[in-house]
Amino acid sequence: MNVQSQQAPSELLYLAAEDFRHPVVQLLPAAGSGWTPLASAPGGAALDFIRGNLFDPAAMRPLPPELRGRQRPGRPARPLRAACDRRP
Repeated sequence: MNVQSQQAPSELLYLAAEDFRHPVVQLLPAAGSGWTPLASAPGGAALDFIRGNLFDPAAMRPLPPELRGRQRPGRPARPLRAACDRRP
C-alpha cells in the first residue's frame, strides 16, 4: 500500500461505520471477530462499496500516512496498523 505516492491524490480513505446496516449484510457468511479470509469467486462475499452503494463515499476520511509523536516515519497510521495487526 503506497499512501505517499507521487501521483495525486495519494490518500488512503477509510470509514469507520460502527453500526453499519445494509441489506447485503444478510448475504454474508457468518464469521467470528478478527480477520476472516474469503475466497475470491463470482457470487462470493466480496463487497464493492462503490458499485454496491453501501455508503456515501463523501463520508470517508483520509488516513494520514504518518502521525507525530511516537509514530515512526514510514509506518502507517495507528488505526491502519491496528487493523492489519488483527490479521493472522
